[in-house]
Amino acid sequence: MATKTTAKRLSIEEQIKQLEQQRKALVQQERAEHLEEQKKRQLLRGGLLEKLVPHLATLSDVEFENYVKLRFENEPVLTPRTEPTQPIPPEPSALAGGNFMPENEEELTNDDDE
Repeated sequence: MATKTTAKRLSIEEQIKQLEQQRKALVQQERAEHLEEQKKRQLLRGGLLEKLVPHLATLSDVEFENYVKLRFENEPVLTPRTEPTQPIPPEPSALAGGNFMPENEEELTNDDDE
């Protein structure tokens, strides 16, 4: 009887080892995906920054860091988003008639400015 319970215990321990290995592999995969997303984001944003301010490409790493620190040190800190941004849906009243264009040119002008 002890042999049967010992075999069952060893089987369960083997299952635990396999599950732990699977967990480690998943954690490693999640980390790799995170790093890939981070790398892509950094490349896209860095490229955009160099596109907008072309002389940044000629600066050394230290000069670039100093420039960014000086340029943005007084900027308000943005609150990180917890969810991706979604496009704002149109007002339900705008969709009601299916007509998105004004009926005449007077509706295009803003008479409130006069």
